[in-house]
Amino acid sequence: MDTRPLKKMRRRRRVFRLGVMVGMLGAGMMLVYFVFLALDSSASIVYNGAPTTAFGDKLSAALIPGVILVAFLGLLLLPDRAIDRTFVRRRRTLSVLFSWLR
Repeated sequence: MDTRPLKKMRRRRRVFRLGVMVGMLGAGMMLVYFVFLALDSSASIVYNGAPTTAFGDKLSAALIPGVILVAFLGLLLLPDRAIDRTFVRRRRTLSVLFSWLR
């Protein structure tokens, strides 16, 4: 039995999860930065092209990385089978779309 496809899928899962972890790290750093920015009453952010110190605007800026962090956490908890299916579908789609290149 040829184990190369299994090793390739295992490697792709590892790379996928590593990418999700890097995304979680970036979103987490942005979340911490924006939360501390929201708690500082004298700090200002640019919101809709104008500098503002309003708490609501700073809180909405902090919610975006929070939602992204939760989405990445959901991607990190995907079972191996679901990740494998997405890669198989991606490969099939790319083969159909770019079959004229062969």
